[in-house]
Amino acid sequence: MATCAVEDSYQDFSRLVNKGPHSGPRKPLHRYSPKQSKCNDVVYKTIYDPYGTVSKKQHKRIISVASSDLHFNVPYSLNKQRRWETVNPKSLLLSSCYNAQDVLVVNGVGIPPAYDSADSCRVQSVHLLEDDSVATVSTSGKPKSTKRCAEEDQLAFIRQYYNSSSVSTNKLANMEQLESKSKLCYSCSSSQETDLFPSDDGFICKNCAASTVLHQLRLKQFPLRLPVKTSASNCPLDFLYAILPVPVMSTLIQMSFSHFYPLHNPRAIFAKCPQCKTSLVVDSPNDYNICSCSECYIHFCHRCSSEPHWPMNCKEFEQWSQKWEEQYQIERLCLDKDENVLRISCVCGTTFLVAESSAHGTYCPNKSCGHRYDKAGLMRSKRDLWFWYTARDRQKRIEGRDGEMGKDGIPIVAECISQKRMIRKEFASVSAEARNMRYDRSKRRKFKEAVMEIASSREEQVALLDIRVTALLLVEHCTAWLYLHRSSSSTRDLRSLPLKLLEHVKNVESKIGAERWVPIFKSRDF
Repeated sequence: MATCAVEDSYQDFSRLVNKGPHSGPRKPLHRYSPKQSKCNDVVYKTIYDPYGTVSKKQHKRIISVASSDLHFNVPYSLNKQRRWETVNPKSLLLSSCYNAQDVLVVNGVGIPPAYDSADSCRVQSVHLLEDDSVATVSTSGKPKSTKRCAEEDQLAFIRQYYNSSSVSTNKLANMEQLESKSKLCYSCSSSQETDLFPSDDGFICKNCAASTVLHQLRLKQFPLRLPVKTSASNCPLDFLYAILPVPVMSTLIQMSFSHFYPLHNPRAIFAKCPQCKTSLVVDSPNDYNICSCSECYIHFCHRCSSEPHWPMNCKEFEQWSQKWEEQYQIERLCLDKDENVLRISCVCGTTFLVAESSAHGTYCPNKSCGHRYDKAGLMRSKRDLWFWYTARDRQKRIEGRDGEMGKDGIPIVAECISQKRMIRKEFASVSAEARNMRYDRSKRRKFKEAVMEIASSREEQVALLDIRVTALLLVEHCTAWLYLHRSSSSTRDLRSLPLKLLEHVKNVESKIGAERWVPIFKSRDF
């Protein structure tokens, strides 16, 4: 079978690189010249095994059993040898001697240098064989989230409310013929033909049209009466881009969307993601005021743009946060009874708290800084710690210092803070332990590794990880709610529930960690 240049390049690849003492693989872009890297229609056969479930022997068996004119990992051009007449999904499925249930024909879009990775292909349709018939599953790509309301989404929605300002093509042509003799703005009598637009009263210039729209926008008179008239196939809203500045146009679209969308859905709530700043609309808000961003997938309260804080409302959460965020910085240090805290301001601008007894030698939390605190009141870098000097330099440095070497560094003033407890210990200790478990990277990593070994599917793994975070968040927020309502007699019997939930989370983590090693112990017994 004659092959094309790309096919020859792939088939001769092993012979070209496996020669001499320096044999080894090349980079994918070096397999063929840039002229041969054009995007064309090709057929490509490979074994898709991203999780490594197929052994090496089974991998070789699949390659040897599968009888076909197409070799593995070689892109064959459909334009060569008129393959486009004979190669189709059904012929590829029927020509495979391997189990038909494990053979799929994927139609996608990719770039030739990326053919060595099946993940780089954007899938459009998948074909499989079912009872001698070909079943096809198509996809249109990533679906657009219904909660996202960016400017292009808002513009597409409000077009329907401004199409009524258009006129027919015949009427527009007649109006232009009537005004062809005297093309002047009916408001300011401007004669610049490049700035004139058709309107109800003749022609209107760019400045007068912008002034009319801005006057209505300031008064919030929606729907806006657009002075520009267009044909029935065009929307007058598009002509405003030639009249108004871009910031004013964005404000017009946003205000129009905020006016018309509640008429379409009275329960809708507008929000903005606190992380990626994407404009969102919540069509059906829940009782907990929690929504999820469709771009970065974080969860937050759409009322106060903070983290989910059930069972507290937004005002209670703000009241708790003012005390707890300051208290937690001391609780996480695990101080002794009479131990103080040092607030250190590093030379890079980072401020951090550290226990007074262990402050010496503490590095700045800013990874790009590299300074560490010295008990002499200095922030010392690596150069200050390991500075090379001669014997003569040493003699100069100890003169007048009673034979002691001075320390190099940038002097700072560390503020000493005494322990100030704003939240009672019985509430603060439980909340601090739950937050430490939630923020501890090593514990999260160990739990994730254990879950990935015992869970059979990806959905179960994600569910277990989410349940752990939700349980720890509930412990912290329920404890906060009990603290805010500590004077109520009805909450006294509920104070032990968050602690019981925290103990239950610990027991589940220990059991999952124990089940992780059960197969190893069983294999040793045999």
